[in-house]
Amino acid sequence: MRTHPKPFFGYSDNTNFLTYLWQLGIVSYHGGSVLVHLGRGRLHPYSIGSLRRALFESGEVELIPPGEHTDESIDWSTPEALTSAAPIRPNDGWRWRNADQVIEGVTFGGCLEILDWQLAVRRWLAPFEAYDGAVLLIETSEEMPSSDQVYRILRNFGEAGLLQRFAAVLVGRPKAWNISRRTTLEERREYAAAQANAICRALDEYHPGC
Repeated sequence: MRTHPKPFFGYSDNTNFLTYLWQLGIVSYHGGSVLVHLGRGRLHPYSIGSLRRALFESGEVELIPPGEHTDESIDWSTPEALTSAAPIRPNDGWRWRNADQVIEGVTFGGCLEILDWQLAVRRWLAPFEAYDGAVLLIETSEEMPSSDQVYRILRNFGEAGLLQRFAAVLVGRPKAWNISRRTTLEERREYAAAQANAICRALDEYHPGC
């Protein structure tokens, strides 16, 4: 893999492979999914723009808030999944904590639940000092973990002495709806708020000032 590196795009359970590639020093991309991003009835311009930049451009990229999102999906077992698109709604943009700080660093992370597995096994994680000054990227999966679970995972990172290594934490908007749990808009807002509070609680306890 080091001799013939290839661009790898993925997220969610692909965090297992992304973690391994990071340890090898091979650049990979968090994002891009054939079904979720390319297989929908309507390709979102934000997703296409991001993919084009990753494949065909180099240099610095300015990230702009998309201003809208969806966490709903069409049942992939039905033909409608190829032609229909889930409703896209406006969002409230990005929120910053300690916004007066300027942080630079390489990124590491992915699906929080998968990172929890990696911490438990410690087969593909690099030595903890390799993450000093890096930016931790985290997202939660479509399984919609509770805010308690999110806190406990980050607590374990803190108890292990890993959470404190990162200079900053970048958190993806949580998926708060799935086919088997069709939440209302208010329930989604409450779920996202509870998760944000859990993350802030863990940071306050194990990485104050982050």
